[in-house]
Amino acid sequence: MLLLIPLAMSATCEWWCKWPCTQLNGATEVECDTCEKDSGCHADAVGFGAQQESMEDYTIWKDTKRPPATPSTSPCSLSGVTPSPTTPPSSLSASPSPHTHASPTCDAAEAEAPAVLALPDIAPKLRSDDALRLRKWKNLGEEHYDGGRLGLAVQHFVMAVHVTSWVGALWGDLGLVLTDLAKEASTLERLPLLCEAWIAIELGVALGAERKSAGLDHSLVHLSAAAGCPVADDERWSAALPSEAQRCIEAACEGWLGGAAARSRYSTARRVLAQSRDTNKGTSHERHKEAVQQLCVPAEKERVTVVLRSYERERQVLGAVSAYQAWALFRYCGVVALRGVLNSRDVDRALNASQAQIQKELPTIMRYREDRKRFGARKLKTERLTSQDESDLRYEIKLNLAETDPYLRSLHHNTQDSKGEKVGGKEVSGGIVDNEMVLALSKLLLHSNAMAIDTMSTVFSFPNCPRGRWHQDIVDPREHASTLLGDAPLVLPPGLVLVVPLVNLTKDNGLMEFRLGSHDTRGSAEDDETSEVKLDVALAAEVGSVTLFDLRIQHRGGANHSPESHPILYVEYCVPWFRNEINLKDRHTASWDAHPSLTRRALLARLDTLAYTRLLEEELQLRSFDIAALRSLYADYEARSLVV
Repeated sequence: MLLLIPLAMSATCEWWCKWPCTQLNGATEVECDTCEKDSGCHADAVGFGAQQESMEDYTIWKDTKRPPATPSTSPCSLSGVTPSPTTPPSSLSASPSPHTHASPTCDAAEAEAPAVLALPDIAPKLRSDDALRLRKWKNLGEEHYDGGRLGLAVQHFVMAVHVTSWVGALWGDLGLVLTDLAKEASTLERLPLLCEAWIAIELGVALGAERKSAGLDHSLVHLSAAAGCPVADDERWSAALPSEAQRCIEAACEGWLGGAAARSRYSTARRVLAQSRDTNKGTSHERHKEAVQQLCVPAEKERVTVVLRSYERERQVLGAVSAYQAWALFRYCGVVALRGVLNSRDVDRALNASQAQIQKELPTIMRYREDRKRFGARKLKTERLTSQDESDLRYEIKLNLAETDPYLRSLHHNTQDSKGEKVGGKEVSGGIVDNEMVLALSKLLLHSNAMAIDTMSTVFSFPNCPRGRWHQDIVDPREHASTLLGDAPLVLPPGLVLVVPLVNLTKDNGLMEFRLGSHDTRGSAEDDETSEVKLDVALAAEVGSVTLFDLRIQHRGGANHSPESHPILYVEYCVPWFRNEINLKDRHTASWDAHPSLTRRALLARLDTLAYTRLLEEELQLRSFDIAALRSLYADYEARSLVV
């Protein structure tokens, strides 16, 4: 853990000290201690060390002595809106500082990101694959921080959380470095940097970092000052964040959060997280259900969709705002959709491959449909092709290793950049299943960087395909152990599913539908039957978006009323200890069938699978095959070395 929190605020001369001490609030003895005597507030000035105590004093100052307004410092500079001064809530005892500026909203235009967040000093080739994972981002960030190169420190900590997105302490470190950088940033960039710092630390705390060591109170003090909100000392913030002050801060960061709707969702996520950890309010299951009702209602696409900002799409690295909201939605609702993750070129490449696979399987499908009509065949199920639900119009094609290339990162020649302009030479695509933002999200949601693809399929429905049935992909293997854990929070899933629409999904060609909150199976069947509200949501999805859902959530495919078939890519990521036996069937020797009891077969199943592999190798050697040439050179790897 990088310790960036000062034991005491160091003496300095902040820019607002140009005004008289009597017109300032806060710790002037710290903020203006080193100012020269030509400053409005300095060590020998009247009112140095004093603080405005009443709203009456503030009102007199505001009406008669307020300094002239400075040019707009709104992070929503794209909108061209100049903010008006913010009046502090009358119920607060602490007076806002005179460097108050507007709390802009950005519903009409996206907030402009500070230049440092574009990662100008991190080469694109270092942001993916082994180059990304082998670089010591945290160590380099610490070196830059110690050397006073805060811009470089921020960029390297951004990359550190990109690689290990589930580590709360790293998000806290990022927030603290952003806070320090904001102190010397321009007025235009100060507030966005502090908002990002605050949310990064909040995410770190949500992921397990201790509030004080993560620096939340330290960051809030600076954010409050920059936003013109009441500034409280660290202890007051640690005890409880006043609701009016909290609303003031959220209003100031509304533009950076993405507008009023995103601010509301973020505020709710913070609140339900705090409530779900309050052991004085019902059982863990009851608190989780209440959190679902607050965060996931109304059950609409917009409620569970996070829209990536342009700077995230350009740098292909998640920011704290998107990461926090995605984490909260997945945790409580069980599903999150993200817009703007993939580029259309990669999706088109995947679509072409999937259409070729469908064409290849059409003869088998047509024979099955004929047999179904003639003989009543109920289900098609081979190692590669399976009919879904009870219909003969929806199918899953399981992809083998040799077919994965169109879905992975690749080199393109003479391609176009994000603006459609031609780029000469080689360009690395973002890929789909190994897309770095997809992987960072998956690591964040599974709380691990050790994961693997359990299955990878093309799922498609023909015209007139009816709506599917509600189902879960797995029953949590730890479900029966919940009674031993007492009133423990809902455990993380052993895996998640990535859904990638290869064509735009609409209400005409079939939407994915989810029952929000149904991944928490700790309640009884009676609870499910008597539930007042079923939070069912149908997710329209355009090309370039992705949906990630908990393996345990109830979901189904929608009806296809269009004249075209529609394919999606369906990828399951899981932690190493979990194996979905529906997808991975072990091979066994003929002698395994000869065991006299099912008990023995169960106990000896894995040993028999190893024996089956050895038997095949022996047969190949007898036929003069070179077994060594077929084996990986890394056969003796340690499992813990395989991380994503």
